[in-house]
Amino acid sequence: MAATEGAQRTDDEAILHRLGYAQVLYREMGGFSNFAISFTIISILAGCLTSYYIAFNNGGPIAITWGWLIVGAFCVLVSMSMGEIASSMPTAGALYFWASKLGGPAWGWFTGWFNLVGQIAVTASIQYGSALFATALLNLWFPDAVGTDTGAVFITLTVIVALQLGLNLLNVNLLALLNTVSAWWHMVGVVVIVGILAVIPDNHQSAGFVFGEVINNSGFSDTAIVFVFGLGLLMAQYTITGYDASAHMSEETRQASRASALGMVMSVVVSVVFGFILLVAVTFAVPDVQGTLDAAGNAVVYIWTESLGETWAEFLLFIAVVAQLFCGTASVTSASRMMFAFSRDRAVPFSTLWRKVAANRVPVNAVTAISVLAWALMIPTLANGVVGYAVGTSIAVIGLYIAFALPIILRIKAAERFEKGAWSLGDHYKWIAPVSVAWIALVCVLFLMPLSPKGIPGAEDFSWESVNYAPITVFGALVLFGGWYLLSARNWFTGPVREAGSEEELQSIEKQLDAEAHRHTGPGAATAATAAAATATAVAVAEKDDEADEAEPASKTEAEPASKTEAEPASKTEPDGDADGDEPTATSGAAEADPGPAAEGATTEETPASADSTGPADEDAEATATSDTATSDTATSDTAVAADTATSDTAVAADAATDDAPAAATPSTTEAAQEPVADAGTGTPVTADEPGDRPDEEGGASSSAAPAAAGEEADADAAATADEAAGAPVTTEAEPAQADPDLRAQLKEELKAELKAELRAELLEELRREATTNGSVPTSTTGTDAGASA
Repeated sequence: MAATEGAQRTDDEAILHRLGYAQVLYREMGGFSNFAISFTIISILAGCLTSYYIAFNNGGPIAITWGWLIVGAFCVLVSMSMGEIASSMPTAGALYFWASKLGGPAWGWFTGWFNLVGQIAVTASIQYGSALFATALLNLWFPDAVGTDTGAVFITLTVIVALQLGLNLLNVNLLALLNTVSAWWHMVGVVVIVGILAVIPDNHQSAGFVFGEVINNSGFSDTAIVFVFGLGLLMAQYTITGYDASAHMSEETRQASRASALGMVMSVVVSVVFGFILLVAVTFAVPDVQGTLDAAGNAVVYIWTESLGETWAEFLLFIAVVAQLFCGTASVTSASRMMFAFSRDRAVPFSTLWRKVAANRVPVNAVTAISVLAWALMIPTLANGVVGYAVGTSIAVIGLYIAFALPIILRIKAAERFEKGAWSLGDHYKWIAPVSVAWIALVCVLFLMPLSPKGIPGAEDFSWESVNYAPITVFGALVLFGGWYLLSARNWFTGPVREAGSEEELQSIEKQLDAEAHRHTGPGAATAATAAAATATAVAVAEKDDEADEAEPASKTEAEPASKTEAEPASKTEPDGDADGDEPTATSGAAEADPGPAAEGATTEETPASADSTGPADEDAEATATSDTATSDTATSDTAVAADTATSDTAVAADAATDDAPAAATPSTTEAAQEPVADAGTGTPVTADEPGDRPDEEGGASSSAAPAAAGEEADADAAATADEAAGAPVTTEAEPAQADPDLRAQLKEELKAELKAELRAELLEELRREATTNGSVPTSTTGTDAGASA
């Protein structure tokens, strides 16, 4: 199971890399969770109930029942058209990304801004609608403490916004769980509500009323009943929206190319079915027509209270309010991902702020911005609740559906050039896509029309409360975004921007985020990550040094190693470029037979051909190489040990060898390798200092007495060997043969004994210091005694 999920993530990340983005967000959602977020945002227990009065006033029951089915059928087609594109390009940017890729930057710009503004507006409308229902419920529970005036509703709205902001700062796996619970809450809630409405009321309306009654309370003439019926479709169309959330969550969904498309389509299908059942049940329970019309925005509350009684009404309201809270939370999630993606491509002012993610991979700044903007959009409701809510809903419906239509139009233009994803319409797109665009165009025209004769400027009984604000908001958006693009954005907005130029750079971004996440999970995870990094670095350094060894000449003059000692003081086991000392390294066992760079610090150099661990030449090479490498006896096979000293610039590495080959431990500081060079000129062997004789720099962590002493001994011995040669040219084969074998063996044993004790004490002290700092001893590949065995 884990292997399958890993393969899915690999495929998803490969697609995302191809589209130009790193896997910044956690990919923790499955197919059902992806479906659940769109199903939750559609929320038949939110949109259907809060806007029920719109259809009841404009067409009556036929607009509620048949209107719902008509709108639902066309919305399924729209979702299928969008799903095909989402499958091809599963990114958080979704609509605007598709439009940019299919049509160019200008298409992407307008699509993105209509979508973002629509997302903010629909979030505000959902939250305000839930505040209306929550306030009504609280008024039933606490009639003396909570009123139903606009001020009380706005206070409830503020609390809801704060709650949903906090929930959206949690990890995406928790949000996925929340959406899963929400989906089941909606479906089970509908069944419970329908069951109660079918059993409890004493009287029900007839089937003829539910499926055939026409009501025209719009103020328009009955001769315009078709137009009035069209206005009544706003209830269903406002409810069945926001299902693009499945596409916005695609970067957090496994098998996104298929799951995001199916999530989008199935959320609409399931909503149409359950929504129809709910609306039929509510309409059967209507106690009287005039009372329902007079209740206006509280029509559903009136129906439940009058037909069921206060106690059952409270229970049903509780089910609805919880569902609406789920809905608002999911809407904030979806909108924040859209803002994050749009900012990632630098289309939003202060984009660097909104595209940042926290350690849990949540775009916290975008979440905060969406919540604040949605709350601010509802401030006008303090002056007039009806007008303020109408503004929010008009912006939401028109903005979102314009954004839906533009990529579908471009898909039609692309025809066979369109690159299909895992889920495709095949040739059916040729009729599904055009029908979808035509439906969206019709809906937009209908929703730009006046909702009442009182909303037409110049009418005798003109009222601002009856004005349809959609034309004003749409025209204002076109002027704002269009003017911005013509005056400025067209010079710098290029559409989607690749986060990096290569696959390796995208992977580097992901690794940096993983490292940051490890720092927030405690010292244990950080230590494990450090050990893994140390091992990987050790292998890389060893391989690099082996390649360098093969390119080196077989012999050198006495002056060459001296100059190289100054330029390359670092030993074979650690690259000199790591000034911070944060990455301890160790050589592999295979690399020990070849002295490589270690021999550069001495006066002789062993050729690869003479690297025989059983012959005398090997002993000479080991003794000569001690200016950079001190040997110790370790019997563990093929094990690399890395200890990272967090309070110093020194990295110590031990590389275990086979049973008959010694390991090597190497100092990491430049000073330790350079200092013995000056002493070597005296021709006098330098005795190794005891631990603590040399003053430690930076608290005793920047240099090591034992390795330094080893270097002095080796260079002094090398100098003595050079004196014995009486200035003769030094070669890799002749020089070791002139040294006294007994003297070398004695010196070698003395150094080994001293270094074993000193290095053991030093490493144990570093481990104790880190244990004091982090609360745990760093994990090594050989256990707690690995450092001591060096």
